[in-house]
Amino acid sequence: MAADYGMIREENIARYGWDTAVLDLLGHLYSDRTHFIFELIQNAEDAGATGLSFALHPDRLEVRHDGRPFTEADVRGVCGVGQSSKSGDLTSIGRFGIGFKSVYAYTRSPRIVSGGERFRIESFVRPFALDPAAEPDGPAGGTLFVFPFDLDSVPATVAVTEIAAALNGLEPATLLFLRHLGQLRVSGTGVTETTLQRSVSPGPAASQRISVSKSSDERVPSWLVWRRELGQAGPRGGALQVEIAFSAGPADAPARISPPGRSPLTVYFPTEKETFLGFAIQGPYRTTPARDNVPAQDPDNQAFVRATAALLTEVLPALRDAGLLTVSALTALPLDPARFPPDSMFRPLFDAVRDALARDELIPAAGEDATAGQPAAGYRPAAELVLAASPGLTALLAPAQLAGLLGAGGPRWFADPAITPEATPVLWRYLGGELGIPELTAPAVVTAAGAGFLAAQPDAWLARYYAFL
Repeated sequence: MAADYGMIREENIARYGWDTAVLDLLGHLYSDRTHFIFELIQNAEDAGATGLSFALHPDRLEVRHDGRPFTEADVRGVCGVGQSSKSGDLTSIGRFGIGFKSVYAYTRSPRIVSGGERFRIESFVRPFALDPAAEPDGPAGGTLFVFPFDLDSVPATVAVTEIAAALNGLEPATLLFLRHLGQLRVSGTGVTETTLQRSVSPGPAASQRISVSKSSDERVPSWLVWRRELGQAGPRGGALQVEIAFSAGPADAPARISPPGRSPLTVYFPTEKETFLGFAIQGPYRTTPARDNVPAQDPDNQAFVRATAALLTEVLPALRDAGLLTVSALTALPLDPARFPPDSMFRPLFDAVRDALARDELIPAAGEDATAGQPAAGYRPAAELVLAASPGLTALLAPAQLAGLLGAGGPRWFADPAITPEATPVLWRYLGGELGIPELTAPAVVTAAGAGFLAAQPDAWLARYYAFL
């Protein structure tokens, strides 16, 4: 049975008054007014939808999903402002409140058909029953939103142009951190008909490998995703989690980690907060109402960052054991101290990585048979490594020779020869500056290679040494 729209109207008139002009500001919270698209994606995810579609028409946008139909609580939520199951919970998706109000950037009278609920909304907070004969049915057991382009300030042609551009720009990563929504389709006026399809399979190093195909793409991108539960229940049921996702290359190829172009913080979908990390992180962070900032000093947000740092230190040895902690993977880590100054929001990740690389065998080292010029054959902690600052050193000195040359108490290894000031400048500076790994140059070798050292070397090595000189 449908909710009592008249009673809800009267309650909202008493709550918000007759003049709701001030609520118009809620439709303009976002610098990009097409942001409402993400709010609707999140609503579908909260409703447990597996499929969602956007159909753009010259005079309206229709959005359908197959998730749980509306209840009276949903009607009240979509007609209210900032209502949530937890006071001040700005990350609660599926509790329409402020988030849904972003649709009013393009419409003044949204219509909703869902289960037994069939209503339109006027003046932001006042529901009215729809004529059953005048509105199409929603998906079986699902929901239909209709957003007429009826604002004088935004002509329908402008709305279509802006929304089409936003729908065409939806990236595969839009579905990366969702649990239920596996398919998203867009079609209509000015839109390239596209389907995003998410697939999940077991990945290496105890990860999930998630790929999202886009019908217009030839190669399907994939990510390796790890999660850590926070020990507290979320507003949508289940435990709250933080997540890490490394870009793993095309889904039809062996995983290979490399940093993406940029990595904004994700709170179920990307925010405006740039992390400067070479991987994506996601969590139930508290955001501003417009989701354009994430308060760094919020105690919950600080706890989520610390939990993510702990997760990262668990992931690194798993990547190593799977053979995925390559030089390329290292460049995805937080390495630049200028990006992560003390007291900055994501500094705990920088500190956690520095401590782990200094303590554990995580840095790729040149192989045992360095004289053959082999690439990394193992991993070492920072204290056992040396940076080869001149070409040819890695192929010249084996670990025991390097230790004897430096007077070290145990074997020393050169770092992976792929780590150079030219190819990996940030990583090179980090290893030397933050981790204190010494650099060895050819002149330093000549100076340190005294008569005793040279006398102990075989003739074949001495021939290579003089050829090196």
